[in-house]
Amino acid sequence: MTVFDVLRSYQTGLSVSEVERTAIANLGLRTRIRFNLPFHALGFRNYDIIHINYAFYGIPALICNQLAQIPFVETVHGIPQPELEKGLDELGYFAEQWAMPLTSRRASLVVSDSNYIREELRRRFDVRSITIPLGVDTTRFFPSTDDEAIAARRRLAIREGDRVVVYVGRLHPWKDPFTLVRAASLVLKERKDVTFCLVGRGPLLGDIVRLTRILGIQDRVIVTAHPDYYHGLTDYYKAADVFVLPTKKEGFGLVVLEAMASGLCVIASDGGAPRELLNDSGLLFKTGDHDSLSGTILNVLSDNTTRRKLGIAARARAVGMFTWEKCAQSYLRLYKQILGGS
Repeated sequence: MTVFDVLRSYQTGLSVSEVERTAIANLGLRTRIRFNLPFHALGFRNYDIIHINYAFYGIPALICNQLAQIPFVETVHGIPQPELEKGLDELGYFAEQWAMPLTSRRASLVVSDSNYIREELRRRFDVRSITIPLGVDTTRFFPSTDDEAIAARRRLAIREGDRVVVYVGRLHPWKDPFTLVRAASLVLKERKDVTFCLVGRGPLLGDIVRLTRILGIQDRVIVTAHPDYYHGLTDYYKAADVFVLPTKKEGFGLVVLEAMASGLCVIASDGGAPRELLNDSGLLFKTGDHDSLSGTILNVLSDNTTRRKLGIAARARAVGMFTWEKCAQSYLRLYKQILGGS
C-alpha cells in the first residue's frame, strides 16, 4: 500500500521529515505547487484507490475518477462554516463548501469522523455517510505516575500542590476559551490551589491574556502557544488533574481522546461529538455557561474518588474503542470492499 498526501505537511501531528522516514510514504507525486490540479489528477491514475480528506483538495481525485474510473473515498472531518473565519481561512471554507457536494456525489463512500458530523452532513448537504472514529496513540498518551506528574509540573513551573486544569486547542471563538477563563475566575474565588493551563495558538491569544488581567487571575492562568503539538504536549497531560474542552460544537475532538488516553477526568461542552466520545466516562456542562462549567470543575476537584474513577473509565474507553489500529483496520476493510475484496 502506498500513501500520498497533497499537502505533505501538517499544522499538527507528524512533521514532514517524520512522514518521509516512514515505510508507507510515497513522494512520487511531489511538486512545488501544493495544489496542482492537472498534475495530481494525472498522477492519481497510478493508484488503485484514492482517499481524500478535504473536498477542495479532492477535486483532482474527482477528475481522475471521471477520466480513469479510479475510485475514491472521502473522509469529512468537519462541516465547512465560512462565517466562523476571516481572510484566507474564510476563503478556504468557502472553497470547501463549494467542493463538498461535487466530490461527495462521486465518492465510492463518504466517511464521517463522528455521528455528530454524519448527522450535520446529512442535514446541511443531504450527504449520506458512515462513521469511522479517529484514534489516539495510547502508547504516547497514557496515565502518569505521581512522580511523572510532579516532574512535569516542575518543568512547566506549576506551583507544587496545586490542582491543574488543562485546555488544549485553537484559541478561536468557536472553541470558546472565554467561557473557560470566566469559569476559572469563579473557581479561583472558591479555591486558591488551582492552576489553569490554556495551550494553543489562535486569533484570541491576546484577548485571553487581557481577560485574565481584567479578572485579576493572570497569576493562576498559564497561556502558552509554544509547545510542539506532537512532541511537547504530553507534559501538560501528565501535569493535569482535569481536562476541559469548552467548544461550542466540536466535530470530533482529538484532544478529548488524548486526555482520555492520559487517564484524565474530562469535562466537555454538551454540544457536538465529545458526548459520544465520552459516553459515561466524562462529564458535560451546558455549552457557553461559565457558571455550569465552574460548578462542574469545583465538584470534581473536591471529589478525588469520582475524579479518579472517571479517569480510569476514560482510559479504558480510549484503549477499547479509539485506537489508531482500530481506525486503520476499519479503513482497510473499506478499501477492500470498494476494490472487490482484493
